[in-house]
Amino acid sequence: MGHRGKCYYFSEAEGNWNNSQRHCSSLGASLAGIDSEQEMAFLLRHKDAHDHWIGLRREQSQPWKWTNGTEFNHL
Repeated sequence: MGHRGKCYYFSEAEGNWNNSQRHCSSLGASLAGIDSEQEMAFLLRHKDAHDHWIGLRREQSQPWKWTNGTEFNHL
């Protein structure tokens, strides 16, 4: 599904964050990074009843970061 120049795939497969990111990487992609409130609203509208991983993670005592290495800015 496309939105503002990005492509999204909402998987129903269950797994942890690391396995989900690895699967995306094997397809030449990554877990979703969210750049705006509009993008967040789009994702929430289309995600259905399942929960999905996004590309945000934090190492212990470190700030939250997206998979591309940028720090989370709390939108």
